[in-house]
Amino acid sequence: MRSQPLDLSSTTFNVENNCWEFTYSVEFENIYKKGADEVGLLKDDMRQIPMIVGLDEVEKLSGLLEVSGDQTSIWFELI
Repeated sequence: MRSQPLDLSSTTFNVENNCWEFTYSVEFENIYKKGADEVGLLKDDMRQIPMIVGLDEVEKLSGLLEVSGDQTSIWFELI
């Protein structure tokens, strides 16, 4: 990662959005900024990372993290 994750929260399941989520902080402002996208570099870093599938997921997943398009499987939000 481009920065040391700090203050990690416990992972929780968001029933409304049918996804797992957690929060964390970073040391430096705009560490993930790429152009106008506040988390663009983080998306670049996470694109196509292998993940374990075939557990209890509802959606059919490719086995790779996808950050955009129809097969998006990981989202980032700046809080």
